Amino acid sequence: MRRLTPRDAGYVYLVDGFISSRVISCWVLARDDGDPTGLDGRSFVDLLCSRLSVDDMFASVLRRSPADVGEPYWVVDPRVDIEDHIRVRPERMTWRQAQELIADEAEKPFDTRRPLWSIVVLSDVVGMPSRPGSSTVLAVSFHHAAFDGIAWERRMHRLLADEPDRPAEPTPIGPLDTAWWWIVTRDALWSPIRWATFVVALVRAVVETRRRARRSSTRGAVYDRRGAPVTRFNLGLRGRRWTDYVEFDEDVLARIAGLSAGATANDALLSVVAGAVHRFLSEADERPDRPLVCLVPMSTRRWESDETDPGTANRFLPLTVSLHSDVGDVTARVEAIARSSRAERERAETVVTSHFWHAVKLAPASALRISGAVARRRGHMPGATTAVNTVVSTIVNTTPVATVAGVPVVSGFAVSPLGNETALSHCAVVGLGRVRLCVTADDRVLPDMTAYLRALRASLDEHRAALRSVEVGSGGRVE
Repeated sequence: MRRLTPRDAGYVYLVDGFISSRVISCWVLARDDGDPTGLDGRSFVDLLCSRLSVDDMFASVLRRSPADVGEPYWVVDPRVDIEDHIRVRPERMTWRQAQELIADEAEKPFDTRRPLWSIVVLSDVVGMPSRPGSSTVLAVSFHHAAFDGIAWERRMHRLLADEPDRPAEPTPIGPLDTAWWWIVTRDALWSPIRWATFVVALVRAVVETRRRARRSSTRGAVYDRRGAPVTRFNLGLRGRRWTDYVEFDEDVLARIAGLSAGATANDALLSVVAGAVHRFLSEADERPDRPLVCLVPMSTRRWESDETDPGTANRFLPLTVSLHSDVGDVTARVEAIARSSRAERERAETVVTSHFWHAVKLAPASALRISGAVARRRGHMPGATTAVNTVVSTIVNTTPVATVAGVPVVSGFAVSPLGNETALSHCAVVGLGRVRLCVTADDRVLPDMTAYLRALRASLDEHRAALRSVEVGSGGRVE
């Protein structure tokens, strides 16, 4: 068995309409001639089963203690049949029909009595973005308590790639290693000590936070952390998660970043998203009266090794970066975003060594359950303020899957989590010189995804025009 850490266990309690727990990662497989891949038969299912069977996670179920006196834990269930979690759709379908099917799959709640993952193979999809002919889509979904984006990409590369570049052995989970009644008794006996330790850490975190707030007030804050404008994307979850994506060369982001000294490719991406959201809301006569704010998950792996934070799957810290969407000049906006994101990264370095971060790691399961219940009950209050308007996450695929069952992987996209805080999310998958910018939105909040994608492409064109202007003026490329 393997315990969930508090940071992972939070995703067990923050569900039921408050935040999406099912994440879907999709691989697009296609042949050069555009003909069907032929991956719709028994042999492909057998191949997937044989690869997944070497990893305990795909045969494990999540168990919870009575009244959540202890953290949930994974345990291998010998009765699990991996094939039961794989479905093949051999019929031909359009990209629109595939989007419908994936949206319905994203909204299915996991049966917590079974392993928290599934695979749907869409064997023959035509009309996909930037893809002529037929493609096979491998849609693999998982619970956020098990993985974050980076951990999931690494795990699936090892399992799906015909020739993994850097195979990594998964951590064994194993069966229940002691009697169930003894686990509950031990958790109950330790619970008062856990609570006392957590409260002490929480008090220290509050004192530390107030001390830092007094110091920052003398210097001036970057922006009000609850001062983002309330838009249509901040009114709570209402419908299904709908996903589409655009592709462009990775070189574009590097060149946009070159417009401002010290800017990164991620700053350039934020500027493109800022332009798209601002344009879309303005065209819908919902122009925000203040700059939009974005949540940016930042990996904490550089500070947390497996030894210092063992067993944690979700290793990231949410940053809140002003998008400076009120700045019309592209170069000035990239520069302003770079300053804001740099300030947030500096803050993150202090957070991961703070008493607050220590308290997060010590939170008892019952405390997480209470906070989750309070959050779900509150939902989104009419007239409430908000901290962020959208999410932008980036996954740099350093070991991309080249082929699966001998068929080239030509693209990929993801269905990101949405929550009551925001119903619009972006996930940029970077690899092989291309960027796949995936957009996930509540289909009742954003009923016409094509309108938003037009705004996204228009923002890209705006940034390219700014690049051409600078390059022509300088007589060459932007460095």
